[in-house]
Amino acid sequence: MALHGPHPRPLSLEERGATASNLQSTVLFPFPQNCRNFATGLAALGDRDRRFFLEDVNAVINAPNFYRDGNAYFAGVWGQAETTAPQGQTQILKALSHTPLSLAELFERLGLTAAESQAAIATLESHDVIARQADGTYIYTVELMRRWVVQNLDTL
Repeated sequence: MALHGPHPRPLSLEERGATASNLQSTVLFPFPQNCRNFATGLAALGDRDRRFFLEDVNAVINAPNFYRDGNAYFAGVWGQAETTAPQGQTQILKALSHTPLSLAELFERLGLTAAESQAAIATLESHDVIARQADGTYIYTVELMRRWVVQNLDTL
């Protein structure tokens, strides 16, 4: 079935029939199995602190299989930058994998023309791969993508 016209506005909590007593089941977990799984998981945690700490995050992102599991996504981003116009996107990604760089620094390091560099930067920005910071330097928007590039520089 095709949708025509604007998307309907989301229903408010009141329109969904949510009350303080049934909020979890009507809004957060509208499917009974999801609600049971969530409750089972919470019960298994007991009184343990449920917050993530820096050590927890580092343990995950530094695990050897982390980048293997995310490889399809990162390789897809790289492949698109490598095979679509404008040229220079992968050169910029390699250069930024080591340190944030300004537009002038990118021109100098890459040997691209101003037009080529600006077109490649605009494309990478439009795909949310890189972003310009307040100080005028460019960085990766996703730190894990930057780490993947660093880890795979020899094969890219």
